[in-house]
Amino acid sequence: MNYATKMRSTAKAATWMTLATITGFLVIYILTDELTLALGFTSVNFVIKSTLYYLHERGWNSVQWGMITVEDK
Repeated sequence: MNYATKMRSTAKAATWMTLATITGFLVIYILTDELTLALGFTSVNFVIKSTLYYLHERGWNSVQWGMITVEDK
């Protein structure tokens, strides 16, 4: 059986949310020209969505659909 470790799920959540947070910050800052608003939103967004992504990743890890097992040679 193949499965992702908790460390892998954490790393995936952190790297994805870093990219998404930078993008979100830029969009909000460009649209509003408000640095405080952009920083506040991205701070809250990072914490909430990182947690949700991690839980989503761990949940999918328990689903066997679409997974294959490759035996080591």
